[in-house]
This record gives sequence, C-alpha cells and structure tokens, in this order.
Amino acid sequence: MEYEVGTAVTPNSTGPSRHIHILGEVSGYATDPFTGDRLVAVTWSGLRKPQLYDLNDVIELD
Repeated sequence: MEYEVGTAVTPNSTGPSRHIHILGEVSGYATDPFTGDRLVAVTWSGLRKPQLYDLNDVIELD
C-alpha cells in the first residue's frame, strides 16, 4: 500500500522504537538500492528533512 504525497501519517505501534514524532506528512518515495524495497519519505513535525521508512512502519491518519 502506498500513500499519496501530503497524506498525514503516524508511526506504526509495532514499528521501531526510534520514532520520537507522532505526526508526519508523506513527502515522496524512494527505492532502496540494495534490496529494491519501496520506501516512503516522511517529514515529521519539527523536522526539515524527510526520513525514509518502510511502508509498514507508518500508518495513515483518518
């Protein structure tokens, strides 16, 4: 499942414990050059640069 750019997301509760932000916005996509996995770029509130996550590490907010 992919998210549209601009979609509000939050970390998946089963994701890695490195998440310190609770509200982010999808700003783009990337492909891992080593595994070929599709990644989502999320810009978290309070941060300027997007961070890349596996699609299963974030969930869409309603």
